[in-house]
Amino acid sequence: LDMFLKDRLQQELMDMLEGYPGIVIMVSHNRDEISWFSEELLILDQGRVVTRGKTKELFENPGRKAAARLTGCKNFSKVQRLDEHTIKALDWGIELKTSKKIPENTTWIGFRAHEFLPVWGERKENCIKVQLAGNADLPFEKNFYLKPEKVQDPNTENICWFLQKDKWVILEEKGMPDYLQFPEEHLLFLTEDC
Repeated sequence: LDMFLKDRLQQELMDMLEGYPGIVIMVSHNRDEISWFSEELLILDQGRVVTRGKTKELFENPGRKAAARLTGCKNFSKVQRLDEHTIKALDWGIELKTSKKIPENTTWIGFRAHEFLPVWGERKENCIKVQLAGNADLPFEKNFYLKPEKVQDPNTENICWFLQKDKWVILEEKGMPDYLQFPEEHLLFLTEDC
């Protein structure tokens, strides 16, 4: 379905289900549908339950890599926990420091592509150097793909930074930033999947 028709059909479905007292099971890989339709969420990967819980809570803190991926996270790195407040993002080639305690069982870090803060000038804490590998100019979003820092493996995935249309003016005024900062409140501390 095209986006207009799909949106109309979803609205009609919500209207139909509004007074329904029972449980409806919906299968989807679309994070927007899941967020809109589901109060509770059960995430499966390779036929096994990865996690379950309230949809809003799982979007905010997915806990597992498969759950983070399903809820729209684009950036993942294997990590080495250096201490209670520092991890090394092995796939990104940087260290990240936090004021809150990093869970001991953290094996991955996730970061959503829309949550970066651009930094011009001197490097701040929890930043990665902007080394552009590619970009896509879409009607309502600019997608930038960045090379990770100090990574030896050429197969390492690029880091995604997505910038909504309402924020394009800052790039027009200042140009590309020197760094992107990972705000602590948006870091997703993740464990291995089942």
